[in-house]
Amino acid sequence: MLNMIMVSRVSPDAVAAVALTNQPVVFALALFVTLNVGATVIVSRAIGGGYSDEANRGGQVSFNLNLLIMLPMTIVFTVVSETILRFRSSLFAVRFRRGKWKTIKV
Repeated sequence: MLNMIMVSRVSPDAVAAVALTNQPVVFALALFVTLNVGATVIVSRAIGGGYSDEANRGGQVSFNLNLLIMLPMTIVFTVVSETILRFRSSLFAVRFRRGKWKTIKV
């Protein structure tokens, strides 16, 4: 939200571009938050029951699962980001020239 406020001085197109590119980030964030809440439940129950080995194992599995999902997701989003934005018709470039901000559609 803050980044949309910061670019609102530039143009409405810049705000739209920031809002559209934030959607995949929010989707990924929701996925990882869900996984981490589940891991917190598992680890907390194990610690509360006095099973420290099970708590350690739950933490390790959570970390490995997050890493296993995050790395391919990052690679895919990095490689196809321009294609995703073109598909959504929202690829904008914001440039600063001669003391003025200019938004152009690529």
